[in-house]
Amino acid sequence: MVNLTPEERKLKIVVQRLLGEHLREIRLQKRLHQKEVADRCGFSRSGYNLIERGQRNVTLYSLYKISKALDEPLENLTKIHGIKDL
Repeated sequence: MVNLTPEERKLKIVVQRLLGEHLREIRLQKRLHQKEVADRCGFSRSGYNLIERGQRNVTLYSLYKISKALDEPLENLTKIHGIKDL
């Protein structure tokens, strides 16, 4: 486990929140419920909810599974509005 500085911890939380908001926007545009996406990924609904709320760190493989569940290219999931401003 990597020890993060307080500033890095804050930045990590912001990045997770921005990613979660982005995933939520995509899901809503596709008119999907969290449970549908979670089931397609093999996640619990509450676990997926934590991702969208930015309270759970996402591995690249999990992000890949989410991209398949949303029928969205992986690279589109990483085009997060506001990330360049950090």
